[in-house]
Amino acid sequence: MPLTLEPNATYEYILESDRDKPTPQPVFVFRFVTCREWRDLVALEDVFDAGTTAIEKLSAMLAAVKTSLVSWRHVTTTDGVTIDYDPERLEDIVTQVEASELMRAALRNQQPTEQDKKKSESPSA
Repeated sequence: MPLTLEPNATYEYILESDRDKPTPQPVFVFRFVTCREWRDLVALEDVFDAGTTAIEKLSAMLAAVKTSLVSWRHVTTTDGVTIDYDPERLEDIVTQVEASELMRAALRNQQPTEQDKKKSESPSA
């Protein structure tokens, strides 16, 4: 079955700024995209690279991330209250630098690791 159709075929990303923090660290979960979606992601990256305004660049970043972001875990408020997954809240919880990092993760991590392959083979929950 194509990887994009596997229900458990996802990959996780931890922001660089969170990697040295104690666990549990905030984790962003992405799915693998189809060729058509990949083309759309690359087009959004081109808009980001050529963007003439900060708003244009930020809008392209957020749209690119939302294309394949499917979940997050351990994302909390400053008071420790869990923030339930809602892609529309993304821009309320990350900085523009973190949004850029997540966009790069969405684009560059589309090749599954051995761990991703094993996870996609396990039965869906």
